[in-house]
Amino acid sequence: MVREHGGSWGTVVASRAVVALLAALVFLAPAGAGAQGEGPAVGYVDLQVIQAQYLLPNLQPSLAALEQRLIELQAKFDEESVGLDDEAKQALFNVYQAELNAQSAGVERFEEELKANIAAAIASVAAEHGVSTVLAKDVVLTVTGDHGLPRVMTQPLVLHGGIDLTGPVLRRLGVQLASPENGEEG
Repeated sequence: MVREHGGSWGTVVASRAVVALLAALVFLAPAGAGAQGEGPAVGYVDLQVIQAQYLLPNLQPSLAALEQRLIELQAKFDEESVGLDDEAKQALFNVYQAELNAQSAGVERFEEELKANIAAAIASVAAEHGVSTVLAKDVVLTVTGDHGLPRVMTQPLVLHGGIDLTGPVLRRLGVQLASPENGEEG
């Protein structure tokens, strides 16, 4: 049956997972939600846009500093390890690796702070808009494609309705939006 549709088993499983999630949302939504003119109870955000306009620009300086430090320590190691025996080289490597690990852990903590800011902004904006459920606009799936190779797919999660909270969330995070796209409401 999978071959008849030209897809792979992973694609079928991923598609079924998305359908199951959508069905759960329909059946678990409060009865009459939005039916009495109270506005949409479901919103969505485009996480790819939030990542591109908030997360990555804020994280990039830390990532660049980490990469620069890696280059510096590699050059320093190459210079200082000349003539050392394997045990001394390993000890020197361990010192530099510990420094990189500490700096990397700092970058990871900063990324988690940024993600927490995103989550807080989503919750705050959702409450202001009377939205009780917020979905990601798209879901990114990694499935096993032909010949067992992984394949990344983006599938829409929101097919119809809801309110796009992306613009208001970005504004809450301090991002200046250039145009009335991405959920900006004027």
